[in-house]
Amino acid sequence: MSVDIFLGLGSNLQPNVNIPRCIKRLEQDFGSLVRSVVYESEPVGIESPNFWNMVVKANTNLPLKDLYDYLTGIEVSFGRLQGKQRSNTIPIDIDILLYGDLIGVFHGIELPRPEVLTNAFVLRPLSEIAGSYHHPITQQTYYEAWRIYDKSAQALWPVDLELSQTQTQVAASEA
Repeated sequence: MSVDIFLGLGSNLQPNVNIPRCIKRLEQDFGSLVRSVVYESEPVGIESPNFWNMVVKANTNLPLKDLYDYLTGIEVSFGRLQGKQRSNTIPIDIDILLYGDLIGVFHGIELPRPEVLTNAFVLRPLSEIAGSYHHPITQQTYYEAWRIYDKSAQALWPVDLELSQTQTQVAASEA
């Protein structure tokens, strides 16, 4: 059974390289992605360099647990430390924000992810690509949720990241 998924991508370690590399990797496995603008923001809850974040929409046949394991594998392949070794420097973070209309905790994954409505760096890009979708709990559209969000709570600003231009940088950095 095919399901729409929304993933939050974030990086605070060479985000100009790691975000495009992650998108390329996801496109290899999921095909074309619907992508938001990339935003920079100050970190929330940790001391670290600023983050770059975006949201992508894909479609998958993978069960939720398999999707989670697959995305964790991508994070590890980018050098992200797991478990007790975790660091505040994050090459790539991939969060499952929405998996269809699932509500609840499955395999330790809370859906919809609570940050969807509380963090500007998730809600703003989600509202761009899924504005007419309804939050499965509040039934509010993401456009409406962003419209009424207290924008003074978290500052974020768009990053001028041309993915077609960064592909050359990605290829050069992988050589």
